[in-house]
Amino acid sequence: MTKFKKAAINAATIIAVAATVGASILGCDGFADEPNSDGTAAGPERKAKAARFNDGDYIFYFKNGRTAGGDCDGYSSEYGGKTTIYEWWRDDIREWEKRVKAAGATEIETNSNKYHSGYYWVSFPTNLIYGTGLRYTANSTKRGNAYFRLKGKGETRIKYTTGLNLAQANADFNWESDGNEFGLKYVREAFSTAHEGKPIPELALRIFYYYESEKSGADPLRNGGYTFERVNNDDKNLLIDASNVEWFAYDY
Repeated sequence: MTKFKKAAINAATIIAVAATVGASILGCDGFADEPNSDGTAAGPERKAKAARFNDGDYIFYFKNGRTAGGDCDGYSSEYGGKTTIYEWWRDDIREWEKRVKAAGATEIETNSNKYHSGYYWVSFPTNLIYGTGLRYTANSTKRGNAYFRLKGKGETRIKYTTGLNLAQANADFNWESDGNEFGLKYVREAFSTAHEGKPIPELALRIFYYYESEKSGADPLRNGGYTFERVNNDDKNLLIDASNVEWFAYDY
């Protein structure tokens, strides 16, 4: 083998190794994925195209009483199917794997076993959770959507919402100490007081009324057969009887 040929082979080997390492590093960052459904480029802190619900900081309420919460790049929760959490970074989805496992999730599936382009995800059966609420928001006036299903009925959506959280029977909402659910602290305390000692699970829902026309925001609950009460005699603050709610989800 000539010195020239040997040098060429060595150079090619170095280039190949560098390309492999570079691909692995970029894979950790996630290669550019196809644009999301809203036209934005895929990437961290952006909703994954496959996710139904937006990027946000959510809390998943497991039926065993535990919770798993944190920020994610969108999620999906299929009634009777699977709940799937998305993250752009591989390390982030692995943290979610730890959280849902610690919360008691079984039949966990994920695509984080190796680096690849696009979003990473972890999923588990939806029947393991009551539903999903908003864990934290830095903007207490940002409006989202809340979704519910009563036993034997279809899905109900409430628009212009700024928070959704669950309290078990004879328990508290366990608000985040530095959280901003529902905005002011006194509002959260009012929900806790209204639920105190109740032998039923309840959902705290807050609706952000900006225009007079939005004051019919609770009508879908009334029409859907849900039982609820106003907290502080305020149409914006609703405490919903969750005894017959089979599934709920928040979209920030």
